[in-house]
Amino acid sequence: MRKSFLRHGMTLSALLLAPALAWAAADPTAPSAVPLSPSAALAWSQAVGMALQHSPSLASSKQAVEAAAQGVALADADLMPSVNAVAGLNRSQSSALKGATWTAGTSLSSGYSGGLQANWTLFNGFSSLYGHARARQALAGAKAAYASASAALLLGLRQAFNQLLYDQKNAALLLAIADRYHQDTLYQQLEFQSGQTARWTFLKSQSDEAQVKWDLEQNSLATQSDRASLAALLGQDPAQATGLSVDGELSAAAPPADDGADWAKVQAAPVVLQQQAAVAADDAALGVSDASLYPSLSAAGFYTYSGGDSWGPDERVLGGSLNLNFNLFGGGANLAAIRQARATLEGDRQGLQNLLLTQRSGLRKAWAAYLGAYDKVPMAQLATAAGEERFKTVGALYSAGRAAYLDYEQAESIYTQAQQSELSARLSAVQAQAQYQETLGQGLEDALAPAAR
Repeated sequence: MRKSFLRHGMTLSALLLAPALAWAAADPTAPSAVPLSPSAALAWSQAVGMALQHSPSLASSKQAVEAAAQGVALADADLMPSVNAVAGLNRSQSSALKGATWTAGTSLSSGYSGGLQANWTLFNGFSSLYGHARARQALAGAKAAYASASAALLLGLRQAFNQLLYDQKNAALLLAIADRYHQDTLYQQLEFQSGQTARWTFLKSQSDEAQVKWDLEQNSLATQSDRASLAALLGQDPAQATGLSVDGELSAAAPPADDGADWAKVQAAPVVLQQQAAVAADDAALGVSDASLYPSLSAAGFYTYSGGDSWGPDERVLGGSLNLNFNLFGGGANLAAIRQARATLEGDRQGLQNLLLTQRSGLRKAWAAYLGAYDKVPMAQLATAAGEERFKTVGALYSAGRAAYLDYEQAESIYTQAQQSELSARLSAVQAQAQYQETLGQGLEDALAPAAR
């Protein structure tokens, strides 16, 4: 009886191991209706497309780029002359008064005027040119800020996607483990009831099974939280993500042999470009401040006409002028502004140097973590394979009465831990890859490109 039941239990356990090793892609506990994608689980490319289209943070960065582009248009307008049309109409009434009585009647008069006025700043110490350069750098900075936001969103999206994928695969693995432990509990219950084993073996089986059930419950709670996190990054209502599932594999691409080749990419990463644009904008701002030390020259022209009660202008005037203005003293405000702009420029230059140093060390750290996590996966696979072989061997010996329950229970525990450790190692590898790609400045658009990994 003992050998026959255990043999059937071991056979059933072996059948249950197959889906755990294959790792089903979908969460078996997820509802069939998915609000965000009712027809199928969400693929990675679909998630990227949704984030590009619906993310509020990305839309905010796009509007900042548009605002900066209009700033360039405003700076362009400052280089051009301005032309204004003027017109006026007046009517007046006058009365003569002498003493306390009126001595004359009332007279009425009316008139009109119109004309064109033009003004053009010919020279202002190149303030307009520097202002235009500052506006263009502000636009470059806004574009870099958008790219940084895209890279940050890609990192969060990739990690949230990976985490939900892990939850689904972990649920499948835990279900297989729970079924295996349940068979052990049933067997130990029969053994205890027949008096062939101690009560503690039955209690230990119940305890192991209860632990796995608790793990399943915790994984289910984590899945709900991770669904909400992913939905928010997709620009969707987290409350509508109760059936969200994803499709894919926890498989990381091989990291580069070293990080030297990717340093050039980091130097052109959005965060670096943003700081470089800030330095260039500061340089232009210093030029604007320096312009206050020079005189300004402007030209003005006008044509006006005016008339009285009857139509037909009584007077026409055409004129023009050149105006030179030089601020001899303004309380030292212009000199203070120059010193302030120069200090800001030097501070941002030092910030750029510090950023490059930080990025270099960050690249090395991200690469080392990526390589270490990637190399751990085959080790975890070997541990799982070894644990499986040990479990099969000890299970056969236990079924034949040649091994104790403690040996069987230990072999099963080692195998279970190895399976879970391998899944965790795969998650760590793909998360480290996502972090490394973020260090390189890859954004959502790069993730959709054919060459993006």
